[in-house]
Amino acid sequence: RQRKAEAALSRAVSRRKTDLVASLPDVIELAARSGVSRPELAAAEKTFAVAKAKKNVELAVAARDLELLKDAIKEAEEVKLSAFLLAPVAQLMEELELNQGLERAFEDENNREIDELLAKWKARGFSEEKLEEYRQRQVEIRTRTLEALNRARDAIVRLCPKIVFIGSGANLTQDSGNILEKLAMALRDVPHTLVLVDGFCNRDQPAKTGKKVALDRAKAVANTLKQLGCENRLIPRPIGPLRAEGLPQIVLSLQPE
Repeated sequence: RQRKAEAALSRAVSRRKTDLVASLPDVIELAARSGVSRPELAAAEKTFAVAKAKKNVELAVAARDLELLKDAIKEAEEVKLSAFLLAPVAQLMEELELNQGLERAFEDENNREIDELLAKWKARGFSEEKLEEYRQRQVEIRTRTLEALNRARDAIVRLCPKIVFIGSGANLTQDSGNILEKLAMALRDVPHTLVLVDGFCNRDQPAKTGKKVALDRAKAVANTLKQLGCENRLIPRPIGPLRAEGLPQIVLSLQPE
């Protein structure tokens, strides 16, 4: 019985890999029950593990599925598959990871991240056809971003002069709160744009206290915009006293990141 099991095990190990993966586990189990030596069983189990890892890599490559590839490569490394065999698979995984990152960046309309990922794509020598497709999509996003920036800048020019504070302090008037709601709505279309919030104090305030008031005013506006759902990075800056009466106490400027 043992000799028959050993012969069956030998035949199973010598089969092509598709049959091997399908049939070898049952043959190994039968051989173990028949008393086949542990070294022979271990060798067969290793052969099965390698064949299974190769098959899973092939399936993952055919599916072009990133998560399947990650699992398959991990399994292949555990059974010590040749690095030469895994090199093109790792390259495909990198391509799929870049593709996934690009899709997220396009969805977020994050031009800076798109630029960085496209530079990596080109440097790695991935599909030129796909690269051209990405670049066309980026042109569309840049056009939309520019239009949104222009709308946001128009809103800033129109609304900033209406932001005022009570007396010489940093408390916003109720009407100013309503104005900031409109500004927050305009900024939502350009979430990846840096917003500089420049605060000014009244002309008649002493330099010693005026700088603090200017900063407090800028912070009050930045904090209110955040509370209203603004996702931009906001940097409040104290500028100093107004150069002339009637000028805005708060000035916002946009810088794409």
